[in-house]
Amino acid sequence: MRLASRLRDTVGAEKTLVYAPLRGAWPIWKAVGQFLPDLKLDVYHPVTSSFVFHPAESGIVNHQGRPASGRFNNILELQRLRPVLHEYRCLVYLDEIVSGGMMAGYLRDMIRLGLDREVKIVACGLADAFGRRSEFKRRIIDALKDESRIADFLWEGCLSLITQDQKFLLGIHYLEYHDGLNIVPVLNDRMAYFDEYLAFEHEVMAGRREAERRTT
Repeated sequence: MRLASRLRDTVGAEKTLVYAPLRGAWPIWKAVGQFLPDLKLDVYHPVTSSFVFHPAESGIVNHQGRPASGRFNNILELQRLRPVLHEYRCLVYLDEIVSGGMMAGYLRDMIRLGLDREVKIVACGLADAFGRRSEFKRRIIDALKDESRIADFLWEGCLSLITQDQKFLLGIHYLEYHDGLNIVPVLNDRMAYFDEYLAFEHEVMAGRREAERRTT
């Protein structure tokens, strides 16, 4: 996969933390990461969906004082990770790109928190409609690179970004949108994954199976 090759060239042997939000980045990282088993990578999957909210009784609120959504949770997760960032040379933020607004916003959160002064930030994504829908927002991200706020912006386009909130394909789902950031497996009445998930594993994860075959 070209995106994996470009990411390898960018991070090299540097110890890297991959920040890949659930749910959108989960299948993208599975597809990309299978080609990078030899790199020094740790992967973290925060829940950052704007559909999911912390319970009102939790007291976790956004800047407006309302129950914080997964979108605001990006800031909380970055603050949670900050004490360990000194262990890494590079922070790769990997995500899906539809309009590009979410990626641009999350990168701005990282910069507002000053993480760009502590670690090299690399934005990495798979873009819907071969990038046609995200041209404007990608220019914003390119500007962050030009200003040296992020180290690099790697993206590749695809015809249709089928991973977006497709719980049957992803095999994971939020338990209740207003009951916290809880991820559960999505199984059929036989307690097995749906056909969409099995097809993804068979068609997309061939690289991982080949790598495993070579090491056995």
